[in-house]
Amino acid sequence: MAHPELRRIVHQNGATIIERVIRERVVSTSDWLNELQKSAPSPSRLLPPDCIDTFSVRRRDNIIYRTYVTVMQAHVQPCQYRARDARTPRLFNLSWPATLWWFMFTGQNLTGVYLTAVKRLPYEVENLTELELFKLPMPNQYVEGHFCLGNVEVDVRLPEWKRVNQLRNNVLNSNWNDDLMPDFTGMPYTGLVDWDAKTRDTPSIHVEATYKPFVYPTYRTMVEFMTSGGR
Repeated sequence: MAHPELRRIVHQNGATIIERVIRERVVSTSDWLNELQKSAPSPSRLLPPDCIDTFSVRRRDNIIYRTYVTVMQAHVQPCQYRARDARTPRLFNLSWPATLWWFMFTGQNLTGVYLTAVKRLPYEVENLTELELFKLPMPNQYVEGHFCLGNVEVDVRLPEWKRVNQLRNNVLNSNWNDDLMPDFTGMPYTGLVDWDAKTRDTPSIHVEATYKPFVYPTYRTMVEFMTSGGR
């Protein structure tokens, strides 16, 4: 381990020379970890897969509100859909644009999940704060933007980054239903059945869609909402 350097001033031939002397010694692993902890007292958090941003704020109630933002590329997403009067779910394959997933923790508890569509990925824009956010026309989303998670579960014993990853997978693999069905007016498909059929013909049909702005229409306004404590 290198210890703080020593400086020595030497006068030689009318010139002043500053010599730097660094002392080194062999130390045990435990001593090295102790020294590292002193120099970096705030350990970094492990991040969920595909995480592009994380931020937190401590508000007046002394509770920390923390958000993780993960990204999914445009793709064809298999979705299990169960109609209200159906006994078994039906599989739809839907052309999805790129999406950002927002996971909010209040203290140690996961308290909100939001899904936003984007026309451009975060690393494709010069100013992330003005990245436009849109509403993905899927059911089970409230007007305020957050998911109705229903019976979607997550293991609370897991660390945050694993809970985020598990919850996103569980949402994608859960049964979507008739609750909070979106308005498909202006879309290139009239509903989930038509969306599935047109995806078979044109897997990139999401490019033709005109998505409605999300309730918080830019990355900046979404961050402001999340750091205010969300819903």
